[in-house]
Order: sequence, then C-alpha cells, then structure tokens
Amino acid sequence: MSLVTAMTLARFHSDGFRWIGSVFIDFADYLDKPSFGPAPGEPRPKYLPVEEYLFDVRNRMLQNL
Repeated sequence: MSLVTAMTLARFHSDGFRWIGSVFIDFADYLDKPSFGPAPGEPRPKYLPVEEYLFDVRNRMLQNL
C-alpha cells in the first residue's frame, strides 16, 4: 500500500466518523426539546391547560346527569 493510498483511506475513514458523529449530535438535538411544563425553579401554575379542560369536561358531565 502506497503512502497516497494510505492517506486517502485514512481521510475516507475520518470523514465517515465525522458523519456518524454529526448524526449522533443531530439526533441528540432532536431529543433535547424543551418541555411544556415550567422550569424546575419556576412556580407551577395552579392548573395546566389540559387539567383545566379535563375539569371543565367532568363538570359538564356531572351537571347533565
């Protein structure tokens, strides 16, 4: 194997490893989305919008019985 072939092969492998690393980084960024809830240091609202909707539906059902 000549020096040029060895350098070309090494460059090919390093580009492949960089590509694999970029795929992992992009996937980690995709998974690291902000949550819908408040941050741990912030006070939590009394009810979240989903809970308010569920309470409203339950109250409507109970009133119509």
